[in-house]
Amino acid sequence: MEEKRSPQLQTLNPLFFEDVQTLLNEYEKKLKEGFDIDLERAFKNFQRKFEELQIVRLKKIFLQALSDFQLNKTSFEGMSDKEKELYASLIKFIKEFLGKNSTRLSVKLKILTQVPKFVGITGKEYGPFEKNSVVELDSPDAELLLGKNIAELA
Repeated sequence: MEEKRSPQLQTLNPLFFEDVQTLLNEYEKKLKEGFDIDLERAFKNFQRKFEELQIVRLKKIFLQALSDFQLNKTSFEGMSDKEKELYASLIKFIKEFLGKNSTRLSVKLKILTQVPKFVGITGKEYGPFEKNSVVELDSPDAELLLGKNIAELA
């Protein structure tokens, strides 16, 4: 299952969850019509695999919501409509729980080399910056420049 191997949320067919529910309903209908041990095993195995998939996706969505909150961004990439609702609810809950309105710390930096206009990891546009200029960036973006020795703390 690709979902388990990849750290990113995999894009599903938009009707995936509806299709799975239809299949589960068909299994249940056939089992009510007449018991079949092989069908029962297949049904239980399918249910277990589907629950595992849902748990893996939930973990990824929880972690993505927390990370995106810290970076003050939103990304619904790879999510079903139902998962998008969950993600939005998680972001809202995190904001309320932490008592923040997604405020970020900013950091003053001295630029060590000329820097062209760029989009930071928070999605915010910066620059261009001249060598030796002092600028203020959101903390995650400042860490990026500091890590590449493009800037130092001012």
